[in-house]
Amino acid sequence: MDGTPKMNFGTTTSAGTVSDVAGTLNIGSVVVNGSTTRKRGRPPGSKAQVIRDARALGIHHVAFVRSSLWGLDLAHSFERYLAWSETSTDVRHVQHRRDGLLKHIIEAGRRLVMMRVMD
Repeated sequence: MDGTPKMNFGTTTSAGTVSDVAGTLNIGSVVVNGSTTRKRGRPPGSKAQVIRDARALGIHHVAFVRSSLWGLDLAHSFERYLAWSETSTDVRHVQHRRDGLLKHIIEAGRRLVMMRVMD
């Protein structure tokens, strides 16, 4: 030996081969008869409740729909209120986005009215 420490990351089996220990350290895996298999289903952390919808309405969405309802140029309104958050500036995409946002705003208003009626 030359005096330097040697690190052993495997174990020698009866056949003389070295098996990797890293396979037994996988979180969410089960070792059965020397082979690693994954547990069925989603990991526990993925079952957490979503805190906020990624497509939640913001003030910029309401301003964009309002400006289009007032009759302002759709492309100009898009550039002003939504271009920083969107990837496409195609007119068809902008029209589809406006229609979807309008439906989303109407549905949010209906939910708000239903909540007040139930109180």
